Order: sequence, then structure tokens, then C-alpha cells
Amino acid sequence: MIYEDRFVAVRMEDALRRRGVENSSCQFVGASELSQLEGTDGVYLLCVDEITPNELDLAARIRGMVGTEPTLVAVTNPMQNETLLRAVRAGISDFLFFDDTFDVEVNQLLTRMSLNLRNRNRHGRIVSVVPCLSAIDANVISVNLASIVAEQMGVCGLLDFQLRGSCQSLLLNVDPCHTMTDLLSVGDAIDESMFLKAVTLHDSGIRLLAGPSSLVDLGEFQPRASQKILDLARSCWPVSIVNCEDVQHADQVRILGHSDDVVLCTRMDIASLNCAQRLLDWLIQSHVPKDHIHVIALENCHDGPLNATDAKTLLKNSPVSVIEEDSELSVRSINLGNPLVRECPNTRMAAAIRKFTNDVMGLGNNVVPKRSVSSMLKVGVVTLSSLFAMKS
Repeated sequence: MIYEDRFVAVRMEDALRRRGVENSSCQFVGASELSQLEGTDGVYLLCVDEITPNELDLAARIRGMVGTEPTLVAVTNPMQNETLLRAVRAGISDFLFFDDTFDVEVNQLLTRMSLNLRNRNRHGRIVSVVPCLSAIDANVISVNLASIVAEQMGVCGLLDFQLRGSCQSLLLNVDPCHTMTDLLSVGDAIDESMFLKAVTLHDSGIRLLAGPSSLVDLGEFQPRASQKILDLARSCWPVSIVNCEDVQHADQVRILGHSDDVVLCTRMDIASLNCAQRLLDWLIQSHVPKDHIHVIALENCHDGPLNATDAKTLLKNSPVSVIEEDSELSVRSINLGNPLVRECPNTRMAAAIRKFTNDVMGLGNNVVPKRSVSSMLKVGVVTLSSLFAMKS
């Protein structure tokens, strides 16, 4: 237990004692005595009154002295979303806030730590996709990224955190028996078995955790629940694509903080690129490494004279991958519930998405899949239906 504020440390010690954690299991180390931590292993509780740049530096120093992946928990007062993201990027892996739910959160923290210790040797990659303006763009890019990863790795997780109405199940033409809401209702009892039962299997290799419907009450959704879901996804699959909603909610901010890469989806117009630049600046200011942020811009024939050079200039020389959108193919892919890279694998748009995915993920295999039989059957049904409609 590393402390700057002795009162905070004592309060935490009392909370642990009430839950059966003996004093002999805890070691108190002042912030000025970090040399005692060198070579140690375990769970580290950083007890401070608030998180400031000094505490962020302290967290980084702690991580440099102990194991390669320490469990570092900040025990402190509630903070702003921007500070939360910076804390995660500094190496703080969990949080315990002094508020009305403190006693309940201590129980949940102990459960999460037990889960993390069991899964610490199973570490998958998290790639978050964030819309700069249009949610449907992020939805489409997410499902295609997951499809490409699944082709080349055999499996890929797809977590739909669009909390105001999920549509990933529609884009994959599946009817989930369970959604994220079912996991949230379980509370602290969630484990890997329950997590996998909530996942919907797709024949592409995608493992979808569908988001809640727009009619679900999200009042019980706690920011820490998103972290627990991410931990389980990391332990189950080599790569998970997370379809985010925005950067305004604490749960979404925490997802970004724990992501290995962030993909910003925008379009080739000044308004969209301006939104992308503001979000890019915010992420960089919050200590997300710039080379872990990737911008993808969809372009169609109505976007006007802007080109890739213009987009890069508007984004202050940040690299941007421009994908020429074929609206007709995109709509067909969406309506048939089949990712575009599977429905139309030999098109320029599919090739561009595939190249972007390979660049981000470091995948070297550019195998183009054949169209699935199920997809071709769907096309036949749609075509015949159209013919009968025309005759009638």
C-alpha cells in the first residue's frame, strides 16, 4: 500500500480488514520510500487524496520498479474523465473512489483482482473504434475489421459498446440470445463461462457481444463493468475490436485508456475532419501515444475537392487512410447483413479496408476470401423477390 495521505491508507486498511484481509498481508510504503518496492510482486494500492501530474509520475515510477504487468489500483476521490484517461495511460489499472458506494466497490475490486490474477498470462489485444461524427461509419468499419482479423487469426472478438442502440447484430445478420445487458445484471458474479454464454458466434469467426437495445434502462451500467468485460475479452481472444460510442461517458473513456490502438472514423469533409482533429488532440493531450491512434476517412463522389493531402494538413500532418466508398456496395452489404470484405471481397473498397487493417494489426496475410455460400443464397433470394415484385 503506497500512500501520500496516511488517512486514505488507514481507511483502505480498515475496509480490507472487514473483508478478511489480514494486516500481515499488507505492507505500508510512503511515497518517498519507493525503493522498498524494487523486485516485489503483488497488488499495489496507491492511496492519494487526488490525482495530479505528481501522482501520475509516481504511478509511472512504481511500474518501473516492480513486475512487468503490476496491478496498480488508485484509491482516491472521484475525478474528471480527462484525468481518468491520463491515469490509465500512466499505468493505473483500476480505481477505487471514496463516494457513497465505497463499501460496495471494495467488494467488486477484490473480485476483479482475483479475476486479473487468474488471467494475467492471457493477454489479448484491444482495438477501439470511435466515430468522429457518424456512428454508422464506426459500426461498419468495426465489423469489417473484425471480419478481416477473424479470417487471418481464426477468431476475433467484437464488443458493441453503442449504448444507445446496438446495430452490430444487424450488420452480421444474427439474432443474439444474450446481450451485454445480461452480463451487467449478473454483477460481481460474472465469470468467463457467463461471458462466453453471452457471446453470439458468427460463421466468419467473429465472436459478438451485442450491445443493449435502445429501450433498455442503462441506469445500472457502471464504468467499472466495461473494464471487467475488456479483461474477459483479453483473456479469451487474441484480438478484440471494440465499437465505441463517444468519449463523453466514463465507461467509454476507460475503454480508450485500456486500448492498445484507437481508430478514429471520419469523412472527407471539413466538418468531419475538424471533429477528428479535436478528438485527436484530446487523446494526445491525455497521453495516448500518437502512433497508436489511426485515422480512417471515408470518401465518396460527393465529398468535393478534398484529397488525402488536404486531410493530412487539416489533421496537423497526422497520417490518414482514405477509403473510397462505394455507396451501392455499402448499402448492399448492410442490408444483407454480411461485412463488405466478405460480400464484395474483390472491390477497391474491400481492398482498402483490408490494407488498413493489415497496417494497424501488423498482419502480413492478404488472402481474399471467396464469397460465402450463405451470402450468395441471400443475393439470389433478394434478386428473385425483386423480379416477382416487378412482374406484379
